[in-house]
Amino acid sequence: MLPSVLRPVFIEAVADGYVRTDGDDLVLTEVGAAEFTKVADAWKAWLRTKLPDRDGGPSSEALDAALRRLAIRVGEQEQLAPAGR
Repeated sequence: MLPSVLRPVFIEAVADGYVRTDGDDLVLTEVGAAEFTKVADAWKAWLRTKLPDRDGGPSSEALDAALRRLAIRVGEQEQLAPAGR
């Protein structure tokens, strides 16, 4: 269930063509996926500047893998969280 405070944002994202609805799910469109990639790349570039520079820092692949594991864990925690929190 979508919190009512976020509903206008998602309605606008659908209207702007960044996401489409699929039943109760929101799915990125091709345009939305491209924009998401830009944001993710910028965030990773910023994050790389904050990490210790040991041996050149993590490779792009290592950083992607670590962020993927983090996202999976966050998603799992969200699924386990009580409804309405």
